[in-house]
Amino acid sequence: MQIKKLQATMDKVAIGFSVLCAIHCMALPVALTMIPILVVTPLGSENFHQLMIWLVLPTSSLAFTLGCRHHKDLVVILLGCIGLILIGLSASSIVHAWGETGERVITLLGGLTLAFAHFRNHRLCRADDCES
Repeated sequence: MQIKKLQATMDKVAIGFSVLCAIHCMALPVALTMIPILVVTPLGSENFHQLMIWLVLPTSSLAFTLGCRHHKDLVVILLGCIGLILIGLSASSIVHAWGETGERVITLLGGLTLAFAHFRNHRLCRADDCES
């Protein structure tokens, strides 16, 4: 019973992290052009990206593992893996070579893919009654 509640909580937390990551990627460039002081805040640093990766990877992995153990949906597993790979790739030197725009696109795609996978995972768990 506790594992099922933990899975539901981890899905919700991971959805929040994924959405926060996507919002950050879309809003920060606009905010940086409007308010130059944001460049020196933690939101503008590479440390923020590293922190988000270290928060997203374990919560997502745990939520997918616990949820898929019950409903065994291959779409959740596939989308979750793609999202996690894209998020991890966005922090690599490969994507940095593509420039800032390439990094933002990969990060945004990864965050949105992860959010959708968590939404599907959460919905399937509710339908299977595995989170109650």
